[in-house]
Amino acid sequence: MQTVRRALLLYSVFLISLCASVLADEPVVQPFPTIGLLPKSETGALRFLEQHPEYDGRGIIVAIFDTGVDPGAAGLSVTSDGQPKIVDLIDGTGDGDVVMGDKQTAEDGQIEGLTGRRLKVNPDWKNPTGEYRVGLKRAYDLFPSDLVERLQKERRHEWDRRQTRRLAELRSLLHIYYDDLPELSPKQVQGREEMQARIDVLEDAQESYDDPGPLYDCVVYHDGEVWRAVIDTDEDGQLTDEVSLTDYHKERQFATFSEPSQLNFSVNIYDEGKRLSIVTVCGEHGTHVAGIVAAYEAEQPERNGVAPGAQIVSVKIGDNRIDGMETGRAMVRGLRAVIDRKCDLINMSYGEPTSTPDEGRLAELFSEIVDEHGVIFVASAGNAGPALSTVGAPGGTTEALLGIGAYVSSEMMSPQYGLRETLDGMPYTWTSRGPSTDGAMGVDLFAPGGAFSPVPNYSLQRSMQANGTSMASPNACGCIALLLSGMRAQGTLYRPAFVRRALENTALRLPGVDPFAQGTGLIQVDKAWEWIEQGEYSVAERHGFRCEVARDKSRGVLLREAEETSRLLETDVAVTPYFRRDQPKLGQVKFEIPLTLESTADWVDVSKSMLMTASGDRFELQVDPRRLKPGVHTAEVRGYHAGRESRGPLFRVPVTVIRPIDVRNHELEEKVTLGPGHLERRFVSVPQGATWADVEIELEEADAPRILGLHTVQILPGHSFEDGETQKRIQMEQGSQTIVSLPVVAGRTLELCLSQYWSSLGKSQVTMSIEFRGLLPDNDELTLPSDGSPLEVMVASQIRREKCEPHGSLTTLRRLLRPTSAKDTPLLSDRDRQMDGGPTNQLLLTYDFSLTSDSDVTIGLPELEGLLYDSPVEGFEWQVFDENKRLLGTGDMYPAAVSLDEGDYTVRLELRHADRDELEGYKSVLLSVDRNLSKSIAVGVKADRMSKFDATWLDPGETASVFLTGPDADALPNEAEPGDLLRGTMHYVKSPDGGEGASSRPDGYPVSFVVPAKPAKEKDSPEAAEPEESLTKRLQRERLDSFIKQLGELQWPRDEELYRDLTRSILEEHPEAEQRIRVATLHLVDGENSKEHLSDVIAAADDVIDTIRSKKLTRLLALRANPDQPETVKRKKRAEEQRDILVDALYRKGRALAYQELPDVIEKHPIEDQAALDTAFEDNFQQLARWVDTSEEKYSLLHIRRNRRLGRYGAAIKLLNERIEDTSPPTYLQHKKRRDLYELLGWDDWQAYENKWMLIGYPKQYPAF
Repeated sequence: MQTVRRALLLYSVFLISLCASVLADEPVVQPFPTIGLLPKSETGALRFLEQHPEYDGRGIIVAIFDTGVDPGAAGLSVTSDGQPKIVDLIDGTGDGDVVMGDKQTAEDGQIEGLTGRRLKVNPDWKNPTGEYRVGLKRAYDLFPSDLVERLQKERRHEWDRRQTRRLAELRSLLHIYYDDLPELSPKQVQGREEMQARIDVLEDAQESYDDPGPLYDCVVYHDGEVWRAVIDTDEDGQLTDEVSLTDYHKERQFATFSEPSQLNFSVNIYDEGKRLSIVTVCGEHGTHVAGIVAAYEAEQPERNGVAPGAQIVSVKIGDNRIDGMETGRAMVRGLRAVIDRKCDLINMSYGEPTSTPDEGRLAELFSEIVDEHGVIFVASAGNAGPALSTVGAPGGTTEALLGIGAYVSSEMMSPQYGLRETLDGMPYTWTSRGPSTDGAMGVDLFAPGGAFSPVPNYSLQRSMQANGTSMASPNACGCIALLLSGMRAQGTLYRPAFVRRALENTALRLPGVDPFAQGTGLIQVDKAWEWIEQGEYSVAERHGFRCEVARDKSRGVLLREAEETSRLLETDVAVTPYFRRDQPKLGQVKFEIPLTLESTADWVDVSKSMLMTASGDRFELQVDPRRLKPGVHTAEVRGYHAGRESRGPLFRVPVTVIRPIDVRNHELEEKVTLGPGHLERRFVSVPQGATWADVEIELEEADAPRILGLHTVQILPGHSFEDGETQKRIQMEQGSQTIVSLPVVAGRTLELCLSQYWSSLGKSQVTMSIEFRGLLPDNDELTLPSDGSPLEVMVASQIRREKCEPHGSLTTLRRLLRPTSAKDTPLLSDRDRQMDGGPTNQLLLTYDFSLTSDSDVTIGLPELEGLLYDSPVEGFEWQVFDENKRLLGTGDMYPAAVSLDEGDYTVRLELRHADRDELEGYKSVLLSVDRNLSKSIAVGVKADRMSKFDATWLDPGETASVFLTGPDADALPNEAEPGDLLRGTMHYVKSPDGGEGASSRPDGYPVSFVVPAKPAKEKDSPEAAEPEESLTKRLQRERLDSFIKQLGELQWPRDEELYRDLTRSILEEHPEAEQRIRVATLHLVDGENSKEHLSDVIAAADDVIDTIRSKKLTRLLALRANPDQPETVKRKKRAEEQRDILVDALYRKGRALAYQELPDVIEKHPIEDQAALDTAFEDNFQQLARWVDTSEEKYSLLHIRRNRRLGRYGAAIKLLNERIEDTSPPTYLQHKKRRDLYELLGWDDWQAYENKWMLIGYPKQYPAF
């Protein structure tokens, strides 16, 4: 017993020792680094909140210009002090608009929705007038594209399950009733064919299935105090279970479309109930941004946004119709909302490249909201780096805005990115860099550019990680909200310029970090607060100053090109204080500030002082770049309030000099060492004669694969940086090589920026080389003569020996359209008021075009292409429609492709501006419609006017003449019309001569050809002349023709008596015209209102039929007409005319007989003898079938009606599908018949499906912009 106990004791000791050993070897568990999920420590925001917890954004309202904010997302319900987090939700784009119909009243507690459903209203609603307006909205026009994709997959799964079961049942019936029978009777054969037709129809329908999504009936009414809206989100017509909503800012209520969607929405109602705006989100971005600014989570304070006490106003500027792209319309409406909701800040994490910094209508309005209304506007600088001058508009290019670059800190690297090493903080590789192309810094401040933040519920997740300057901007905006909260609590008045100065003069400039990425440095909230609290404020600190360099009226100095950096620059800089328009003028009289000036570099020289008055002053500036080494150099001229220099600069004038390398032998090679986030920039003056360059990159040493980037930029006057850039992200292994070929412009500086991606760990040894190449034409934008003559182009080699092998092709047909109508209208809705309260003016242009074949069409507005923030108007948008007013595509400043079928189309284009006169010049603006040619057309290339051009080697200094010709008439596409443009590309080098790299200049050179007048058609050989008609007979015939034509202008039965009198008198004079009169009678009676008198149509058809002897006609048609015997030809022709008359009468009679069975006809004219009607219809159909194939398009509806009458619904749909396929665009009647046939089959789901597509495809009016 003791032995056992001892053994157990020893075993226990062993286990304890083993456990202790194991525990001793276990790693120490570190707490999760939540501080890095939504960064606040790097900017001093946490330190500030620890000292001033009540200054957490309370009392501050931030407008979020973005994709919209989900009011149901985590952390966006209330503020830290219990206030509603979201003040208002606004859709500025109009993509959620619903045009509401005329007023109607409820009958038996129901109103009729536009879907056709009867809508049961809630008896508890207050509606003193009892009037309602109804509208219709398609869910998939409203939902974010990623949500649509998810719902379509989920809905398709359930749909397919039902159809699979139905298909199995049909096949089972086919097998049970027909497959086992040894022999089928004619009726059974027809039954089997019908069953197979139903199977075929179902299979075809499944193959072409396209989920239309939910269609929502929308109802608006007035409860005596406010307008309210109700949406039938479950499509059941029971509005009693739906939420009645009013404008969000009034009650701050929202609803959810459906449980599967989890998409929340709110509403705003405009124009006295005539327009409903359903406000959703068009993506996750805006909610994520809002969370960074101001999320508040009481249970998880570490997940708070930077300013959890702040409130927000969401303005959706991303338009669902153009993939979430921002629109000028939306942003201008957003500015109005900022004023109406008294916002203090705007955050806009959106932007586009611009060709002219700080110019354009939107830039003007953004400056006004800051300068005149005191709203601080924070925006992302862009994600287009790492090359210089890649900042976007508006954040990086508009003076009044604060442009924010993106920083990744050590604390962010593990929790956000799972990096196995912690590195020093740095700019994200992709963050855009300054300076702007007019010399301004471009990036003003630096802030953390990644975060885990809330996202909309529809994404089915609580939060997600995202990075970009889109995340840096709201982080900075939240920091500013903290400062404003403190100032408001203390009663401190401020202006945007004062806050900007506090931030810039206290920012932490990070050593060793690219100054063009960080601007003045990383925001430090606590330091900025100390600056604000220090001493008495000077008058100068409350004012903004505008600096303009006289040389080119720019905001800074940027010397980039070789000729600029090889000489001394002397210029003046004008500095002007800014005064608000409503500021008392006495303040301007008293304004007088002594300034001291300094330069931060010895190669920049300025005067030492100046006296600033209200009208401003100027100082001399001298920049000497001649003694600087190749590369980029930056400096500032700083102006201080004399005696208060410790407060930091009142203004800064950036100076950037880029000295390019003058490459020898047109080649350059360097070995560089890269590490995470490391950049190597080289600036090269592109040699004369170069048209492209080959850049070779070799990863010589690396212990693992690396992610490298090559970014090249040339700044071209009048263009955005995108027009002169090439960017490649390359994953490489040790020893691997890659060659990137890029177009270049001779004489302009080319930046080569080689980078190792910030999260690609480890050191790398890389060799980079560049070789310039090219054949230079003396004309780089070619228009080929349309008269057949050649265009001579001189091609020169100036770099190296190149093989000249010109080749080109025309690949696109462009048609330029003038508007068919132009209508300008002042928009008086509250949301379309300008900031000064005046209306916005709308110019609505209409264009029409036709396609003779199915095509991918690209629509654009060349005059405003690529312009948004720098556009002279407040933006534009176009919509293209088919003949049925169905919207097929939407586009904006970027030309967009739309797939269109053969048919006629209308484009409606909207331009906006506050000034009606500014729109006047666009009333005849040209719209471009481009189509890719089915087969490219080669450009003719000759050595002279006659000889073919053979490949020619050109040594440096040699030239060759190339003669180019346009296509011959027979080579032109059939759809080309005179005046159209054929466009394509011309190249002068065909092969790389055995080396790697491009075959020629990568983009080639544009070439176009104006389509000339078409050749005259050859006249057909004249037929044998008819015997000459006497004058008397000709006059009698023309008089008869005129009488009969006038008969067709009468109305039946209103003019029946007059018609009878006229026909009687005509027949007395022309008894031979009896058949013509009967035909005219049939056509008159069978008019638009024929359903009111179908018996008259049938009688008139019988009258025509009685004039034709069908047996004789059959014999005549069977005879062969001998072309050598004119009389037989005439006889055959008359017989064919008689056949056509007979067929027309039989078809019209059959249609009238069928119409007698329509419900609206039966209601007025009940069928007295159904059996007789059935017999009459069948007999007439059989007669018609003797003469024509009734399944042909012209008669197919009657054939379908017959199948329907016989219960052959599958066969009817099968034929109907063929007709729909052949018709472009299909007609409403065709779809209606298919819907009704689905109903007869009992396929309720397909009936509903067809009904939805009818509502989508045949709207009663054009949608609103």
